[in-house]
Amino acid sequence: MIFKNIFTNYNVQFQNFFPKLLVAILVLIIGWWFAGKFAKIINKAMKKAKIDGGIISFSNSILKVLFRLFVILAAVSTLGVNVTSIIATLGAAFVTIGIALKDSLSNVASGTVIIINKPFRVGDYLELAELSGTVKSIEIMFTTLVTPDNRELIVPNSKLTSEYIINCSKQKNRRLDLVYSISNFSDLSKIKAIFEGVISKNDKILQNPSSKIIVNKYNSKGVELNIRLWCLGTNYNELKSEFQESIQYELEKNGVSM
Repeated sequence: MIFKNIFTNYNVQFQNFFPKLLVAILVLIIGWWFAGKFAKIINKAMKKAKIDGGIISFSNSILKVLFRLFVILAAVSTLGVNVTSIIATLGAAFVTIGIALKDSLSNVASGTVIIINKPFRVGDYLELAELSGTVKSIEIMFTTLVTPDNRELIVPNSKLTSEYIINCSKQKNRRLDLVYSISNFSDLSKIKAIFEGVISKNDKILQNPSSKIIVNKYNSKGVELNIRLWCLGTNYNELKSEFQESIQYELEKNGVSM
């Protein structure tokens, strides 16, 4: 009799709870889908408004978290749970977790600084202490770079604000510096004429600022020439390869010893 009463009691409770559970699951599934859809709509609207790509990716990552957190709380509230007490508990938990995860919060703060100050944008080419790549996205905790050999490089945002970075895309023009060592037995005026000829034939080299051919060192081992060329930043790597190939060909053709 006792077991029958217990079973009946639990059966009644289950019958009362099951519809709520079903609604909660539906709210979670549908809400989760709508959260992703809504985030995409905002993302498209920001792109249409031509907002900076870094702001778009950063905002998108935050919105996804906020929308999905709202969906979870909405699903829990359908079960009859007091959401206010959960929020208060989560707030206290976040403070405790925040102390333990201070490095992660540092990344979030650094990401905010990057978005506000804009030291770089999506599409810029960055050089760090030992790494380099093109900025693909700027998110809450990290920035994604794509290296020249097409590998993804995930960099914590705090690293990008605590250490120096070189933004190779910030300025429209870049200077290409190349060093050549020439034998002491070579005719320096002839060599300079060869360099000037190659410079004049390459349309990627800008006329203003003008190119420079400087004798950097002169000793018993030979003459060291420093060649300074100006070009558009987008042509930098291509010009570097082209110019060195052309110089090598012209020097060999004229019998100049390197």
